[in-house]
Amino acid sequence: MKWKKKQINYFCFIVVGIIIIGGIFLYSILHPKKVIEMTLDFESRVEQLANFDSENYYKIGWLQVQGTNIDVPILDATASNDSLAYSFGWRSPSYTTGENREVLLGHNVLNVSSTPMSSNDNLRDFEALMSYSYYDFAKDNLYIQYTKDGKDELYLIYAIGFYDYTFDSSESFSDSKQIKQYIQKVRNNSIYRYNVDVSEQDTLLTVKTCTRYFGVNEKQQFIIDARKVRDGEEILKYSVLKTELFDELISSSYEID
Repeated sequence: MKWKKKQINYFCFIVVGIIIIGGIFLYSILHPKKVIEMTLDFESRVEQLANFDSENYYKIGWLQVQGTNIDVPILDATASNDSLAYSFGWRSPSYTTGENREVLLGHNVLNVSSTPMSSNDNLRDFEALMSYSYYDFAKDNLYIQYTKDGKDELYLIYAIGFYDYTFDSSESFSDSKQIKQYIQKVRNNSIYRYNVDVSEQDTLLTVKTCTRYFGVNEKQQFIIDARKVRDGEEILKYSVLKTELFDELISSSYEID
């Protein structure tokens, strides 16, 4: 009898163990977590920004986007349409950004098809942003470095989407409620779901360029939204999942709510 009781106890132990392991596995699938630490190859641009000759333009900062050759100064383009500012990146005064968000813009002259070139040295301006339309690229490149006020600051991407040209041109960020609404809007319209928390208290960065992904006559904006890495936050490779909007990219009727 003792031997049979031991058998029963062992069997129960094994069953409980299987249930626990299965539960952990199922939870990990339903609740994707941060997976591994990342090593970033950004270089400091504090000195380069200080020494950069911006002629008559005020130097705003310096932008680097992970996985791309975007490594450019950001200028204030309020004075005129001079080619110097538009040869790099600029911060436009036409966007009401508030105190905790900046909008940076750059041209996309070459990457205009529905199968954009992935990032390479032949691309200039902000063309390489279109690399993020490819899932395999987006899931491995999550960070942006923005150098400003003598500091190199990291930003974590939390939303990427296509928008028509009226989007964001009159967005107001005068209070926390409006900022929260914007965050929710871009997350709802993102082609990827990032497992990262974002709140209206975060410092936000928007990087955008034009695109003709849906055709020559369908000029739209390709917009990447990121938030500043918080104090003490680890540099991790967050999970990135495709959303239903990703599957609609091949359709020219793709619309934004």
